[in-house]
Amino acid sequence: DVMSDSIGLIAFIGFCLNIFGALLFSKPYLLTETKNYTNQNNTYEVVQRILTESISLFAAFIATWCINWFGSIADPLCAILISLFLISIAWPLAKSTARILLQTVPASIEGILSQQIGQVMSLDDVLEIKNQHFWTFSPGVFVGSLIVRVRKDADEKLALNRISNLFSRHLQHLTIQIEKENWGH
Repeated sequence: DVMSDSIGLIAFIGFCLNIFGALLFSKPYLLTETKNYTNQNNTYEVVQRILTESISLFAAFIATWCINWFGSIADPLCAILISLFLISIAWPLAKSTARILLQTVPASIEGILSQQIGQVMSLDDVLEIKNQHFWTFSPGVFVGSLIVRVRKDADEKLALNRISNLFSRHLQHLTIQIEKENWGH
């Protein structure tokens, strides 16, 4: 037989402590305007984790109440419901982490990067862009690399500065290799 009274009390105390912790962590996050996206994102993840655990503890508290009223069959049913809930909350974080680890193009700036590639192609001296790769280095930090082939009479430094300026608002680091027309042929 399940000792639901002590489990319920522990779950309720844990729930209250987690709500208190979430309030402590969320206050600076909500009240300060910081330009450091990474710190904001990390704080958000901590608050999300605390709230997720709080909801789990609250569900455990409800499960103990259900066990008292409906018997021990409520325990595995509540455990399944809690597991499904936790998976649904963890999925977006796992998906975001996978996109970073797989170095995919950041979805939040994918359209902007396509426009900027078009703007680079419209520059007078640019003939071709190849091997472009853009990815998220860490939450909120976007980086990239590309090779730009320019006319043989083009000013390489001017082309490099123009291209860097186009991407500088959205990428924290960009490696650009400039190749002259007929270079390596």
